[in-house]
Amino acid sequence: MKKMEIASLLDTHFPTHGNWQGLSLRVMGIVWLSHILSEGDHRLKSVQGWAGARLGTLKSTGLWGDTLWLRTSAALR
Repeated sequence: MKKMEIASLLDTHFPTHGNWQGLSLRVMGIVWLSHILSEGDHRLKSVQGWAGARLGTLKSTGLWGDTLWLRTSAALR
């Protein structure tokens, strides 16, 4: 996904407006796509537990800073 620059494509094609709060579409899109590719399950309900168990791995991708991952882990709980 990094090689395909999916994160920047999400930012380009799905810009957020000034009132957007919470996680960026970039983060949510990458986490959801990672879940779909590894589990073969597209339901958002199952992403929470999956991502919560893999925060260290997801964080190691280097796409986002520590502050964003703290918000991500809080949102996934």
